[in-house]
Amino acid sequence: MAAKLETIAVSQLRNEELFGLAQKLIEHFPLLSAATEVKQTLTNYQAATDALDAVLKPLRKSTDTDDIAAADATRDRVLTGMGYFLKSLEYDTTYSKAEQETVQKLQFIFNNYGSVQKLSYIEESGAIHNLLTDLQDVPGYDQLGLDRWTNQLISAEKAFNDLFKQRTDTMAGVRLPVGSTKQAFNALADVHRELTTLVNALVVVKPTVYEPFILRANEIIQRLKAEMKARATRAKKDPEEADE
Repeated sequence: MAAKLETIAVSQLRNEELFGLAQKLIEHFPLLSAATEVKQTLTNYQAATDALDAVLKPLRKSTDTDDIAAADATRDRVLTGMGYFLKSLEYDTTYSKAEQETVQKLQFIFNNYGSVQKLSYIEESGAIHNLLTDLQDVPGYDQLGLDRWTNQLISAEKAFNDLFKQRTDTMAGVRLPVGSTKQAFNALADVHRELTTLVNALVVVKPTVYEPFILRANEIIQRLKAEMKARATRAKKDPEEADE
């Protein structure tokens, strides 16, 4: 029995995932050089991929995007370090009763904010601003060495915000019509389904023409399915990560 091209829930893919899938499949289109029946569909597939690339490119190609991710990682590391530092204060036996009470107040405030690092970029910025305000409002916080961490966090947050604003300003000049990304995504999803249907129908009568492509394509699709499954599992375990 001829192998079939695996189906995938393309509507559940993220923009970049669908674009990446299409790019990888297009690399193997030469294997369909003798498949005259799908020639027009292959042309449409390439055109739809180029269209999605056009709407994603400004953000994907922006050097600010990688810089923002790095800046976010920096402030996350500072937050983690601050948490460990506050925890370590519990074991300092030299503190007076008043200082111990200050430590408890600071720990309570920090812990009350939960996993700030798991928030979206904008939400994390807001949480960091409020966290810094609450910590610095505690009298004597800077006498325990916490100011070294709050100063680092202020610096990391400023660097992140500057980059985020820079990218926003850059992107403002290249915005496409509202809905263009969704439209391009849906067009590529439709032509992918069309290609799958055609290939699976034609492989029955022309297995030698279609199977080489199908075998390569299925490897790509299976890997993407595994990534989707892993992502869904992570989101189920930690719902807060689903919106990241």
